[in-house]
Parts: sequence; C-alpha cells; structure tokens
Amino acid sequence: MLPVLERRVAGAHAAPRRRRLRFLAAPLLAAAVAVVPAATGQATSPPPGLHLIVGMHHVDVQRYGADQPDLFFPAAVYVASTHGAFEIDPVKQGGHVTLWQVRRTPSGVTRLRRIVPLSPVHMDQGLPGFFRMTLRNSDGKVVTRTTQAFCPTGDFGGSRVDATGPDNPTYPYYCGSSITRATIWGIDQGWAEPIYSDLPVTSTVAPDGNYTLTIRIDPSYVHQLHLGGHASVATLDLTVTTASPEPCPPKIVCGRSALARRVAAGRTEAPAGGRGFAVATAPGGLPDLAALPARDLRVEHNADDGHDYLDFAATIWNRGPGPMDVEGFRRGDTPTMVATQFIYRNGRSVRSAVIGKFEFDTRPGHNHWHLQDFAQYDVLSLNGDRLVRSSKQSFCLAPTDPINLTLPGALWQPDKVGLFSACPSDQSIWLRETLPAGWGDTYVQGVAGQSFDITGLANGKYLIRVTTNPFFRILETTFNNNTSLVKIRLGGDPGARTVQRLGVVAN
Repeated sequence: MLPVLERRVAGAHAAPRRRRLRFLAAPLLAAAVAVVPAATGQATSPPPGLHLIVGMHHVDVQRYGADQPDLFFPAAVYVASTHGAFEIDPVKQGGHVTLWQVRRTPSGVTRLRRIVPLSPVHMDQGLPGFFRMTLRNSDGKVVTRTTQAFCPTGDFGGSRVDATGPDNPTYPYYCGSSITRATIWGIDQGWAEPIYSDLPVTSTVAPDGNYTLTIRIDPSYVHQLHLGGHASVATLDLTVTTASPEPCPPKIVCGRSALARRVAAGRTEAPAGGRGFAVATAPGGLPDLAALPARDLRVEHNADDGHDYLDFAATIWNRGPGPMDVEGFRRGDTPTMVATQFIYRNGRSVRSAVIGKFEFDTRPGHNHWHLQDFAQYDVLSLNGDRLVRSSKQSFCLAPTDPINLTLPGALWQPDKVGLFSACPSDQSIWLRETLPAGWGDTYVQGVAGQSFDITGLANGKYLIRVTTNPFFRILETTFNNNTSLVKIRLGGDPGARTVQRLGVVAN
C-alpha cells in the first residue's frame, strides 16, 4: 500500500490519494496518424466495435437503509471489444472535445471515424449518454429511466473474454480530468469492462421486490459505431431487498455518487500482486516541465487568526519526451537526502545531476519526504512586483492528472514507474519520485501558509504566478514554459472577500 499524499485535488477528487500499482509494460504512442474512411478498411479486418456481455442474468441488490436515494448494481454486464482493440482518442481545443475512433498498429494510428457525442463531452466522464437504462417492476411497468456516460478504460474491474489480447490491460486507468487536453480511451482486444449502474430511485418508488433492468447502448452510438442490435442490449432480473439502516459496510460501494466513490476507491487501494518498477523502460531524453495557470480560485476567512486567504489549484506537468525522474539517497539518520536527477536513453541511465535535496516533513498530514524548490506560487502587482508568496515550495511528486497522453513518450499507466517509493517514511534510506511524460501533478493550496494571505491586499487587479523549476536546477529541454500568469480581481469586505478570474496572461 502506498503512503497517502497530502495534496488535495479539486472537485470530486479533493481527498488524499494513494497509488494503485500494476506491473505491465508501458505502451507507447505511435507518431504517425492516418485518416481513412471506415468503409475503405480491409474486408478481413472490420473496424473494432463493442458488444454487451451478461455475466449473471439474475442479481441480488441490497439497499442499505430505506432512505438511500440510489440503487447501486454490482458488475454483471460488461462491455467487450470486438475485432481488435476498441479505442477513441479525445482532444480538447478551445473548450470543445473532438472524438475519433482509431485503430492502433505498430506502424501507426489510423483514424476510422469521427464520433459525434449526444452532448458536450467532459474529459473526466467519457461518452455522454452512452447507455440508456430502464427499470421495470414485476408487472412490466416502468419504474425509472436514466442515462449514463461510458468511459472505455483499462479499469481495475476489467475481465478477459478470451486469450487473443494482452495478458493485462494496457489502456489508461481512467478517463481524465478537467485539465486533460488529449488522452486515450480504449478496451484491449480480448478484454471487457464492467458497467457499474447507479439508478436514482428511492424505496418509495422501487420498494423491495423483483425487477427487470434493461441496459441499451444509445441508438446514435449504435449507428455511428455500426454495432449489431443484438450486441447493444442486455437484460437483468433483479431482486431488491433492504438490508440495514446502518452505513455501508466496509468495502461496499453504495449510496449516491456510487460511481464517483468507485473511482475514488480504485485510486486509493492497491491490488495485491507485483509492484511496477519501469522508470528505466520509459523513453529517453530530458523532461520539459511546464506550469499550467492557477485555477479553482476561492477566498475563505480563517476565524482563528482573522485573516482572509486565497485558495487555488496549480498543476506542473511534463511535456516530455523523457520522464522527470529524481531519486534520494540517505546518508546516516539525518532527515535529508541528496536529490539526484537521472536521464534515460534506450532504457539506460546515461546522465545524472544533483539538483537539490529531499527533506522529511513531520507536520500533521504530511509525514513523508518532499523535494525542495520544485515550484513557487506568488501574487504579483500588475507591474510584476511580488506582494505575497506561498510557503509551499516542497513537493512529493506523483502523476495525478493526464494532460496529454498522445505525446511521444507519454505513459498510459504511470503507476508502473515505481510510485510505491515516492513518499516513504522517515525510516527509508532511498526514494524515487517520477513525473512521466504527458502527466501533471496537481496541488490545491487551501491551508494557511500555503494559500495566499490577502488580508493586506486592497481590492483591485493582481496576477497569480505559478513557476516550476524556479532556480533552473532541474535538467529539462527548455525553461521557456516554466511560468504561467493569471489575472484576477479581488473585491468584497474583510471577512467576506471575493475573487474573480479574469484570464490567462502571456508571460
């Protein structure tokens, strides 16, 4: 099990996280992309598709408390790939997401067809409205209808359908996040992903009894993907019972937002088995660290000290092609380690340089090693004068957000770089922290000292500056994208300050 990281991610992921561990070889992205009409594909190689598989035609469903607003169904229906690996590559530009179904081979990537979604796409949710779900009672009367998005991934609940594909899933574990620019969604050949259903229905509407659930792929996607009618519908018989008014038992995912809890559970528990350790197999070259503009701004008042604080989220990401790999080697029992960056080429370490140090942070909620001087956060005047600096300058690096997994050298499954050693205990004699190409590390600064103390700042316009590698000690391809600026406006009264994000400013 990995140590808990202290950063908090915005939105639904604002919770401590641990890394799930896998031991697969990391797939790399092919550079060449061809575009051909799907109809011109070879007759012996039809475009990859999907079909639904029912594992059990009868499922017992327990409601934990009569006031539970949702019914959560365990995995009984799976989405399997057909005719090879099913892959969709989403790209976000100007707030709009474009979807292409592609075929990936050793010689390159071929675009098969553009997919038109039913509604705007959110990178952290997948294909909107992909499933239509209908629940009927024993008399055949419709109890509720709902739709559900679908993200084809190499999720932790995947199952092999046959032995034609890889031994383990190779696609990314989850869809992405709000800051993802380009990523890969896919299901490997010979694999299927479960559908975790979460129906918004109360015990008043659906009391204990027998029901039938029909899951159907929306006709729009059936038409676009050329799926057969028999492959796009699955039916389950359900028996619903109320188990107990007590909270959900340990290890049971239930209640509202069950899908979000499932994702959180998947990101906080490491499965049994081997632990990945594949930094040396990552593509070679220097990293390229880049600072994304500050976001998720909000002001809070601290009643204990009477000060107003500006909270924000900041992400540093690696544009590649090489990983940002830094290791610490302990000498004696001092709470510091020398931080050494390693550069890889063709699977071998070819260069190293001392870039600073790691220090062990004993503060509550931390208790792990931090790399010093990886980033800095400042509030500036419009003239560029520093007015406030965040004290957060040391970090436990880990890939939290896929930013662009289509870049050369990007890892689809970053767990394999050995994250079990990223933030170890004070007894450790060595550690490795890695930010693979294509991935970002997000921190939400919402703690006094880390967020900006704006008590002494007058209302008006300011700049928030996010900087990575501020002292140029880390070896990278360029320093030209190490800083980002966002213009803001502060308003309100003491104890009730406000903030408005006015936009990104060119450096």
